[in-house]
Amino acid sequence: MYAKAAMHVPLEIAEEARRTARGLGADCCVTVGGSSTTGLGKAIALTSDLPILTMPTNYAGSEMTPIYGLTEAGAKKTGRDARVLPKTVIYDPTLTVSLPPRLAAASGMNAIAHCVEALYAHDGNPVTSLMAEEGIRALAGISLGAAGMALHHKLCHVLGGTFDLPHAARYNRDAAPEAMARVARALGTSDAPTGLYDLEAKLGIAPALRDIGMPEEGIERAARIATENSYPNPRAVHYDDVLQLLRAAYEGRRPEP
Repeated sequence: MYAKAAMHVPLEIAEEARRTARGLGADCCVTVGGSSTTGLGKAIALTSDLPILTMPTNYAGSEMTPIYGLTEAGAKKTGRDARVLPKTVIYDPTLTVSLPPRLAAASGMNAIAHCVEALYAHDGNPVTSLMAEEGIRALAGISLGAAGMALHHKLCHVLGGTFDLPHAARYNRDAAPEAMARVARALGTSDAPTGLYDLEAKLGIAPALRDIGMPEEGIERAARIATENSYPNPRAVHYDDVLQLLRAAYEGRRPEP
């Protein structure tokens, strides 16, 4: 048993867990917990080929994806590998009963974020879009596993890996009108970004990055890291635009409809 799972899977934790698995002569990896625990199991499987059996206790959906992430020296890097996709997933609703209401709400919004990104992913298709729109209504992680990621998750990885924060519709609204229309339809609202913001407010989730520990002096650094490398996104990703987005998120401003 290894009980030191941490957010964003720090490399040193992953290495220790791998050594523990080898020392035990483990023939499989059983994970019980949220995405941090599932992520640690993926880190073990990545270097050992051990099959994963996971019992998720939140709604992040990591258990349905071949995506893994590791954080080293304040930088979170992700990848895709079939070896880290769990072989068996056991869903037991009673395991989520003890989740604090605000954590449950935030985890649900994270699941919705996966579906939103799948709707405008560069490698999406009609099937993943259908799953994503329905997933916004019912919550789903498989959409993220079937399609790529864009600016939203890039920012999440920067803020999480660099600033250790728990896990950008407005930025992409005009560049992905069909996706935004489907998000709005699933939410029963006229505008996707404001609908998502209002849903968070209704659920009592802190809307501002400063409320979850983001230092103001780190905004420029986060924008710089997020724009260092190119990646698919409906709207071109430029430093000044991302900086403006992060400043608005830091202050928790409601998107303009």
